[in-house]
Amino acid sequence: MNWKDFQDAVAVLYERAEGMGTVTRDVRIRDKVTGQPRQLDVVVEIVSRGGHLLRVVIDAKFRKRRLDVKDVEEFIGLVQAVGAHKGVLAASSGWTRSAAQRAHHAEVDMVLVTVEQAQELLDESRWAQCPTCEGEWILLDHEVALHSPDDLFVVVLAGGCRRCSTSWIWCWDCGAEFNLRPGEMMTCDCGHVWLGERPVQVRLQGEQRFARLPITAEASSTG
Repeated sequence: MNWKDFQDAVAVLYERAEGMGTVTRDVRIRDKVTGQPRQLDVVVEIVSRGGHLLRVVIDAKFRKRRLDVKDVEEFIGLVQAVGAHKGVLAASSGWTRSAAQRAHHAEVDMVLVTVEQAQELLDESRWAQCPTCEGEWILLDHEVALHSPDDLFVVVLAGGCRRCSTSWIWCWDCGAEFNLRPGEMMTCDCGHVWLGERPVQVRLQGEQRFARLPITAEASSTG
C-alpha cells in the first residue's frame, strides 16, 4: 500500500458512511489569502436543514510514525486557509498525546485508519449494499471458521448492517451469498441452516443445534 491507496481508502470510508453528503476526492480550493490552489485529499460538503453549505476537509496521513503537533498545526492552517467548517485528520499510525491535545483544542477530529483497515476498504469483495436500507453499506469484516461434524471447516465471510441489523453472509462451503433480515431463516446449497438473529446463528448440516456467530451490526460499523 502507498499514500495514494491510503488516500483512496479514506475517501471510501466517508463515501460509504450514512448521511455524509457529497464526498469528493483530490480537490483544489483557492487559499483565501494567497489565492493559490490548495490540494485537499477528501472534501465532504453537507447542506444543513437551513440550506447552509458545510464543508469538511479530510487529510489522509500515510506515515510510519505517529503524527505530532507540527502535523496538526499545519493541517489547522490548511483548514483555515480554505475556509472549511471542520477538519479531520485520518492517520495510519496514530498520533502523540500532545498532537491529540492540540487537535482537540482546535476542534479537529482525529481518526485512526490502520493499513489493514485501509486494505479492507479497497477490497470490493468485502463490501455489500444493504438490500433493506439500500443507501447503507455492509462491511464484511468477519471471517469465521466453523468445525463441522465431518471434521471439515466451513468458512464464512459476513457482516451486519448498522442501521437495520440485516446480515449479509457468504458461505464459502457452497458459494452461496445471501442476506437475512432479523427473524428470517435460510438454508444454503450445502444444507446449512442460517437464522437472522443478533448475532447470526447457524445449524450446520448434520448438527441438531444452532451455533452463534460473532457477527453483530455494531461490530461492522466503519464510522
